[in-house]
Amino acid sequence: MSDSTKLGADVRAMAERCVTAARETATTRYATASFDIRDEDLLNRFVASDDSDAFYWEEPEKGFALLGLGRVAEVVAGGRDRFADAALDARELFARTHGMKAPSLVGGFAFYEGEVEAESEWSGLGSGRLLLPALSFVRSAEGLRATACCAVEPGDTTEQCLDALARQHARAAERVAALRSMDLDGEFADAPGPEIRVRADRPHRRYTSQVEFALDAIEAGKVEKLVLARSLQVHSDRDFDRRHFFDALRTTYPTCALAIVRQGDDTFVSATPERLVRLTGDRVETVAVAGSAARGRNPDEEARLSRDLLGSAKEREEHEVVKRAIRGALADVCGEIAGPSEPSLLKLEGIQHLETPLVGALSGDDPAAMHVLDLVGRLHPTPAVAGAPRGASVDWLERFERLDRGWYAGPVGYVDAEGRGEFRVALRSARLGARDARLFAGAGIVPGSDPERELAETRLKLRALLAPLTEI
Repeated sequence: MSDSTKLGADVRAMAERCVTAARETATTRYATASFDIRDEDLLNRFVASDDSDAFYWEEPEKGFALLGLGRVAEVVAGGRDRFADAALDARELFARTHGMKAPSLVGGFAFYEGEVEAESEWSGLGSGRLLLPALSFVRSAEGLRATACCAVEPGDTTEQCLDALARQHARAAERVAALRSMDLDGEFADAPGPEIRVRADRPHRRYTSQVEFALDAIEAGKVEKLVLARSLQVHSDRDFDRRHFFDALRTTYPTCALAIVRQGDDTFVSATPERLVRLTGDRVETVAVAGSAARGRNPDEEARLSRDLLGSAKEREEHEVVKRAIRGALADVCGEIAGPSEPSLLKLEGIQHLETPLVGALSGDDPAAMHVLDLVGRLHPTPAVAGAPRGASVDWLERFERLDRGWYAGPVGYVDAEGRGEFRVALRSARLGARDARLFAGAGIVPGSDPERELAETRLKLRALLAPLTEI
C-alpha cells in the first residue's frame, strides 16, 4: 500500500469531495493532486516509459515541456463536427474533475474529418483523440511540476482514491536514468550502422504530373491553391534509435514545437514551426507560414536566396492566400487580426519560409465561452496544408492526391480546464514503428508553380526527418 499521508490534508479533503460527488451523482469523477519535483529531462522519461498511451510536447527555445503518461479518460471525436464535439466532451470531463489544477487534455486529430478505416496504418490513432493522463509533468520557468490523476467510481472510498494518487506521486518522484544512444565501449562499438531502405510512395514523374494536374484545376478556376503532399517509406534492419531521433529533432529545430503521440505500437512525431492557434485568456495567436526556399551554403548565397524569397511574386501570393484565409476564419470571433504588413523570414535547418505572426482578441459578450477547439475547427485545414477555398481543395485532395495523410498536417496540442491551450499544424511529421517509418512533406501549388521545383521542395522538407532518423 502506498503512503498516502505524504499527500497532505488538502488532498484528502479533495478526495473526500470527489468520492462524495461520484456516489451522489452515480458518475465517474476524477481526482487530481499536483506537486513540485526535481527537474529532469522529460524526453528521457517519455522514451523510458512503458505506458501504452503517452504524449510529449517541447518548445526548446522557450524552455517549456509537457509530458503525459497513461490514460485515465479520453475524448474521441470524428466526423464533420469533431472539434465542436470534442470541445463539449472536454468541458464535461473537466466538470467532473476535482483538484486545484487539472492536467491538460493532450493529443490531436487526423487531417481528414472522416473515420479512419480499419485497414489504415493510422487506425490506432484514429480521427481524433485527446487523453487525460494518469501522470502529467509541466516544465516551465517556474520549475517542474507533476500532477497525478485517478478515476473515482461511485463505489470507491476515500482511501482507495488517495492510494491511487500516492502511487502516481511515488512514480513521479522516481528518477529516470539518462538514456544513451549507444555504448561506445560496448558490443556495438565496432559494428556497422543499420541497413536502411527508403522508398518513395510514387515515382517523381507521377508527382510532377499531379502538380501539372493541380495547375490545370487552378487555371480552370476550380481552386485558388492546392498543397500536394507525398511520403517516404523507411525500413531499417534494426530498431530505430528513438531517443537519438527525438533529441536530434529538438536540437536541430529549437524554435519549433516537438510533439510526439504514442498509442500502443503507433507513434506519431512532428517537429513543427507552424502554430495553428494559441488561446490564452481572450488573446488569440496564430501564424501564416507559406512560401519556401532553400538555405544558402555560404553567406552570399544565403543572402541571395533570402532576398529572392522575399521578392518572389509566386511565393508572396502563396503566403497571402494563407493570411487572407486565417483572417476570414477568425473575423467574426476576433474582429481585427493584427500583424505586420510584410512577412519576415523563418529560418530553419536547410529551409526558410515566409512568416507572418497574427494576433487578435476574442470579441462578444462572453469570451470565456469560446474554446480553443472551436478556433481549431474554424482554422483547420489552413491553405498552408490543404489549399483554398477549403472545401474545394480538400475535395480535390481526397480524389486526386491518393495519400493516406493520417495525422500529417492535422492539429496536435493540448487544452486545459478553461478551454485554453495550443494546437500546432503537424508538419515535419512521421508515423514511426519499431523498424518502419513513413515521412511526409508537401508543397503549395499556385499559379506560376514549377512542377520540378515543387518536387525539389518536398525533397528538401523530407530530408529534415530522414537525416536524423537514419543517422546519416
